[in-house]
Amino acid sequence: MSAIGLTVDDIRSLMPTTAPLPGDLFDHVIGFLNRSGDQMEHVYVLEKRGALDNPKDKDARRLVYKTASAGATMLRDMIDRAWREAATTRPEVVDPLDPNNEDFDPETGSAPPPKAR
Repeated sequence: MSAIGLTVDDIRSLMPTTAPLPGDLFDHVIGFLNRSGDQMEHVYVLEKRGALDNPKDKDARRLVYKTASAGATMLRDMIDRAWREAATTRPEVVDPLDPNNEDFDPETGSAPPPKAR
């Protein structure tokens, strides 16, 4: 990042405002990874023409800025959600290692985590 002079302010300026992540967090992570994977062809084209070795290449810089801000946004929103959820009390926490748990899977020795609200 230092080769292109990317700063925290550069990343912050590209981040949308904080928005609560509804639904299951795992689905958000998979979506983020899929969107990241969708960039692979573009990364390959840039790498093929040597753009990733040139700190002044506008397309490569745009990709780095976009990718860095997307990652920072996802991380920020996950942390925000974790803090919000930690502030609420859950009615009943079922031990995932309890074989009497209705979701207990003997093959894994545990129950999967509950789906997020």
